[in-house]
Amino acid sequence: MGKIFWINVSTTSDQLKPHKRIRCQSIEINKTGVSRIQQVLNRDIYESLKDDDSIIIKEADKGGAIIIMDTNFYKEKVMEQLNDEEYYKQITNNPDKATKKRLKKLIKDYDQCLTEKEIAYLCDFDPKESNFYGLPKVHKSAQIQNTVRDQNNVYVETFRPADLKLRPIIAGPESLTQRLSHFIDLIIKHICPLIPSYIKDDMEFLNHIPAIVPEETLLTSFDVTSLYTNIPHDLGITAVKYWIEEKRDEIDSRFETNFILEAIKIVLEENTFYFDGKKYRQIKEIPSGAERKMYLEAIQSGTEVRQYVRIFVVGKHGVGKTSLVRRLLGKGLDDVESTDGIDIDKTCQIRTSDGEWIVGEGELNLNIPTCN
Repeated sequence: MGKIFWINVSTTSDQLKPHKRIRCQSIEINKTGVSRIQQVLNRDIYESLKDDDSIIIKEADKGGAIIIMDTNFYKEKVMEQLNDEEYYKQITNNPDKATKKRLKKLIKDYDQCLTEKEIAYLCDFDPKESNFYGLPKVHKSAQIQNTVRDQNNVYVETFRPADLKLRPIIAGPESLTQRLSHFIDLIIKHICPLIPSYIKDDMEFLNHIPAIVPEETLLTSFDVTSLYTNIPHDLGITAVKYWIEEKRDEIDSRFETNFILEAIKIVLEENTFYFDGKKYRQIKEIPSGAERKMYLEAIQSGTEVRQYVRIFVVGKHGVGKTSLVRRLLGKGLDDVESTDGIDIDKTCQIRTSDGEWIVGEGELNLNIPTCN
């Protein structure tokens, strides 16, 4: 059974107390075939709550918990993302007519590579609007995690966690571009496992790491912020084009490369949705010319020259790692203290023009690549 989190604006709100009391008394697992929320909440209770406009009920991004939030708080969290003009843009006109025109033109231009059944699938349906919602990332909220430890209960209540983030979801199972997106996915998904960096899932990842590592090994992990929304459209299309050309034999020959790329372009550029009665378009600004050039060269060559090196000094406690680093950097040892955690020093640089080492905070130059 997952936990139930109650996130509200005021812990003394009389309007919300009845819901709190009901949920504390009635939590059970229903039969399969219903939503996760209905599995955790009693079906009758869920029916009584779902029409309450003052609250929003969402499943957590991970862990199976059910999150019951004050509606205004939820909207504030969503707007923190939608107000970011690098990724989203509010639009006043309805672009559906223009999108339909682009779809029809695509089908007409490449009808020779499509069967009648495929054309019917792509064109003959009644589209519906896409909607935006967010899944609360309770596992990444320090305030919520502290509350879980303090209350130690299936039912957990907390007050407006400022560090709560949402995973953005655009739900459009019958949107104008959904079928085209699904169709292109069926065409090119066969080449994904052939890409060297491809990892199917967690279990496959475990097969790539050694079963045994030395005791002194430092294990690190990295998380990419907003992975998909951070990929510029044109660069994403460039990457797809590169791998299609590399693995052309793996794709049905009747589908021209330009058809696939133009279809992807439509799917990416016509990604519109509604939230709270307003319509938005998902976008991604194109990076600067130098950054774009570096990316394209890396895609084509498979390599990138990176004049930046991290040097890790790892060892057991108290053996003199800090003293060694300070000696290498020409620093004294009078004020050396045992390092609590990880210490990062960025005062070591090398000039690429002549290979001269430069050490010292006073000589930092942003034009000289950092080497530590």
